[in-house]
Amino acid sequence: MDFNVGNFVNNFVNKIISQPTDTGLENIFKLEEDKENFKKNYAIEIYKRLLTDCYYKSVGLAENTENSFWDSYLATEANKGLITLLAEAMYAKTKLYLIYIRNENIVRIATADEQKQIDNDIKNKGKSKIGIVCSFENFYKTNLLKMYLDLIYTTISGINTGINLTQAIILKIGDLRQNISSNDRLDPISQAKKINTGMKEGKSVMLDAKDNIELPKYDVGPTEQSLKLFNSFIANLLGMPLSYVNGELTQGLSTTGESDQLAINRGLAYYFNSIFKPIVDNLMGLKIKFMIENWRKLEAVSNLLPILETSEIVSDEYKKIFIDEVFK
Repeated sequence: MDFNVGNFVNNFVNKIISQPTDTGLENIFKLEEDKENFKKNYAIEIYKRLLTDCYYKSVGLAENTENSFWDSYLATEANKGLITLLAEAMYAKTKLYLIYIRNENIVRIATADEQKQIDNDIKNKGKSKIGIVCSFENFYKTNLLKMYLDLIYTTISGINTGINLTQAIILKIGDLRQNISSNDRLDPISQAKKINTGMKEGKSVMLDAKDNIELPKYDVGPTEQSLKLFNSFIANLLGMPLSYVNGELTQGLSTTGESDQLAINRGLAYYFNSIFKPIVDNLMGLKIKFMIENWRKLEAVSNLLPILETSEIVSDEYKKIFIDEVFK
């Protein structure tokens, strides 16, 4: 950033002279994204990731339903997939009326007339053949998530300001106020301009013994700790490990990340059973199940399976129960 000391001093002086009682300073390094858009987009992406992982953990999805889950950037009547529609409703805490068009393999939001018909069908029959309605009006997680994202936005804004300020210089001129109040008040401004120009061109500059030039320093350490703390709040709220939220891989030679994977399975089970499965089953007429990848468990019984399969002592019914438990 090209920081002009002369203009800064001149504007500062004029502001003091014209508005002697105004001590407020505007943030001159605003983020391009405003706070509300940041929180909305960030939260929706988190919800989309959770629902996407639920999709990949699903067993029993029909092959012809795949496209209905994903967004399409073609100009169609339904370019948002089911995952995005649900994520947006989770953030907005609204009711969502959905129609699944089987022959076109798309999911879309119901029209006003279709919403009335769905409500009437549910009221009179308990279920509608044309679509479903899901409600996130009491989805309290969004309230807390917004609060945490507000803190993250403020922290990122501080980082942006701090980093930008490190590209400026602070020119401290001896007896500046006295010089400004005298008749020759433009002299220090003129000096500041010359010093600024000289430094930009890499030339030596001459200063008074009382003058000083400083480069602002920004310590990113405290903000990193703040972001980690806020991400831990989000991870706790979502019921997921911290690595799932901040994207950091588990560290250590003896660490395989298996504990994180188990924690992710436990966390995803909530979103799968309370949101993903009931909506997908009722909307598409399926009965999907949650797949848990537990390789340690499978490894422990892998040597036992051939023996169990050929055993005449163990009944077929018990074998089936055992196998179902292993792959549960």
